[in-house]
Amino acid sequence: MKQWIAISVCASALLAFNAPSAASPTVRAQQIKFANALVAALQSGDRARVIPFFHPAVRACIDDRTRPFFDSVVDEQLKGFPSGKYSSIDTTSVSAKSTPSLWAFLPEKAFPYPVMPTYDIQVKWDSTPDGMFIDMLEAAPSGASWYLVTACPNADGMRLTRTMLAQKARQVARGKELASKVHGALLEQIKKLLAAHDRLGAAQAYQKATGSDLTTAASVVDAIEDPHE
Repeated sequence: MKQWIAISVCASALLAFNAPSAASPTVRAQQIKFANALVAALQSGDRARVIPFFHPAVRACIDDRTRPFFDSVVDEQLKGFPSGKYSSIDTTSVSAKSTPSLWAFLPEKAFPYPVMPTYDIQVKWDSTPDGMFIDMLEAAPSGASWYLVTACPNADGMRLTRTMLAQKARQVARGKELASKVHGALLEQIKKLLAAHDRLGAAQAYQKATGSDLTTAASVVDAIEDPHE
């Protein structure tokens, strides 16, 4: 499902903010260089360009068994990523007692981190066609370079990942099926709202007309907006 409030989160999780702590000028310069290069990779829409931005210890985890998890993480980052120059970058050091944001949504034991984040990096666009967009990145250094960090799912984590991906595929298929049945004034209303970059309004219009839940409405609107996705 596309983001209705345009906030993209590394590893598909919302960031838990920590008390700000300024990086040294050298460290901040390295972080900004990393963020600039990552933004360019994401704006290319090419998954293969994004994978090298993961920490070496995370990349070591990527194999045939775990690839569906990492593909889904990157695909979620790519979806709806804004073009153009960002407005600001903020960096915040992470307390040693803090836990990765992913663990607020997925079980820690099934999604262990090979390396923990040491900084949160927030890249912000004040104005995009869909409103404000904030990309929250959990990062850690390796040598003089900075990288994204996320989990390395174990067998239990991959079972859960496959379940969630199958669930998502069913939702997408259902959205396409229902979208094929939208005609007339409702279809025109939804297309008009999408043209105005009001995805939430379009989903709410479908929800009101059909009595469906918002998740289903969102999947229908996604299918109408991009029938080939």
